[in-house]
Amino acid sequence: MKNGSIRGHLNSAQALADYAELLLHIKKKFAYDTSPIIVMGASYGGMLASWFRLKYPHIALGALASSAPILYFDNITPQDGYYSVVSKSFKTCSEMVMPIGISGRDKNSMFQTSPFEFNEFKNNCKDMYGVTPRPHWITTFYGGQDLRLVLHRFGSNIIFSNGLRDPYSSGRVSKSVEMIKSELVQLSERNKDVLNIHIVLGTTLV
Repeated sequence: MKNGSIRGHLNSAQALADYAELLLHIKKKFAYDTSPIIVMGASYGGMLASWFRLKYPHIALGALASSAPILYFDNITPQDGYYSVVSKSFKTCSEMVMPIGISGRDKNSMFQTSPFEFNEFKNNCKDMYGVTPRPHWITTFYGGQDLRLVLHRFGSNIIFSNGLRDPYSSGRVSKSVEMIKSELVQLSERNKDVLNIHIVLGTTLV
């Protein structure tokens, strides 16, 4: 992490490019040329799965994105959304600036006001990692401010699944758009649908 030349490759676009190279290598090595690829992931992996389908549709036929809060960038989702489900501190710094806080606008909230302050967040990132956050990069590169339009034009065969007990479900894709399916599991937690079937099988997920 101290090597800046290496740290510069730790981003989602590079991760997608690496996956693309790996999948093409596997198909070639094992003569799977006609085998379709379905990508899946949960949380950050779920975001990567949906973005992979958007950026590399010639490689992945479809995607399952579980608990993928791809609408949590660039203030698309109100910062209070996360805390309306459960409380947890946001103390990570990366290209993915998720403005999670408690604005105080929700008078019925049990949480004390603690709004997301970008300048404070930026200074912490500089102190910890020596990098400046790019709050608009995700929505510029992947689309987001009008994600329904992006998915309508360029996306297909993507399933976004979310449990409504998952705090990140507030940043979910909540409506199906043609070949994009949004599935909500009322009493499910985060990533539960992609865990071991012996653990998760129950009336909620049947």
